[in-house]
Amino acid sequence: MISNVETAGSTVIRQKTLKEQYFFSCACPRCSKLGQADDIQESNKGFICQHCGLLRDTDEIRTVTDIKLITEKASKSLSSGNLYDAASLYKQVERLQIRSYHPFSIILMRTRESLLKIFMELQD
Repeated sequence: MISNVETAGSTVIRQKTLKEQYFFSCACPRCSKLGQADDIQESNKGFICQHCGLLRDTDEIRTVTDIKLITEKASKSLSSGNLYDAASLYKQVERLQIRSYHPFSIILMRTRESLLKIFMELQD
């Protein structure tokens, strides 16, 4: 199964992201757990993945925030035609994502797709 959003977040976060990016509310079995005892509980300790039980602490959550900020910079560089800057930023994002996300994360795959397009454009 391929997810449209990062699956390690709570149902509330996943639903908000789907609503903002794709304009729909998901009704899959995981999203149906909203408010139930086995839904991901957000606390000062972090988040626990509903699928594998992995705990993400607050430092890891901050890393995800850093990834988002660097990704936005990379996207702006790419939009303005600064391919070398964009490639450098996307490589930095990829390194952070490898440490923070599941190897099959759709977000990591999108970063790699962006890098591939940039390298093809640069013929590198």
